[in-house]
Amino acid sequence: MLKRFDSLLPIELPVCLAVALAWASALAQTPPEPPAGAHPLQVEPEDVTSFEGGRFVLRRAANGECVIALQGTVTRSANYTFDDVVKKAKVQGCVRPLTLLLESPGGLVDAGLALGRSVHDEGMNTVARYACASSCANIFLGGSERILWGSRAAIGLHQPSVREGDKIEQRRCFTTNFDTPVVAMRRYFQSVIPLTADQVMEVVMSTPCKAVTWVNGKRAIDLGVATRLEAERDDVFGPRAGRIAAP
Repeated sequence: MLKRFDSLLPIELPVCLAVALAWASALAQTPPEPPAGAHPLQVEPEDVTSFEGGRFVLRRAANGECVIALQGTVTRSANYTFDDVVKKAKVQGCVRPLTLLLESPGGLVDAGLALGRSVHDEGMNTVARYACASSCANIFLGGSERILWGSRAAIGLHQPSVREGDKIEQRRCFTTNFDTPVVAMRRYFQSVIPLTADQVMEVVMSTPCKAVTWVNGKRAIDLGVATRLEAERDDVFGPRAGRIAAP
């Protein structure tokens, strides 16, 4: 689906969003080929909204297709700010469904679950083109269409945890089915991926919080983590120098 945008594979975020917009548009219909030498899709200037831990970037195409990129750590501030960004998209006349491009190393369990519910309630599509683990994975699962885009796209699952110190290694895993975060995750999975919630939860609970089980390709489809794969052989994330807020 992205073959005709090979020359625009993202190195910097604006280019990435332009390609993502073209991809989002193609979900609904196959647009005509652009004239030789022409940009495949006209996009408007990006709208950046910062939150504690990162930022949201909204980009709208002339045809009304919109992509929102979440870059940074998933915090409660991100959850609160997300509602404002969605309102901006509606004011700008973005057509539904909106697409959420996830570029996050994860974050707070409760914030990720709340944001994932918002994504689900809005009927948004979610896209990952690189490692999307922990709370980022929970948000990804909220998408109506959940797309792994490119050769490096993978979803990371593990037990929920809470930090007990300043270092990332100082965390406590929730390991029983009666722990509050585990109960919350199970209920969330049952609401967004009801057919495979138990299977995904089994992967989560069998992976210690200081480790990650990476799910991609056919396994992601079989588990219901993703609904489709795009550009599986292409590195759409670009060189390290061009990455912004990567995990």
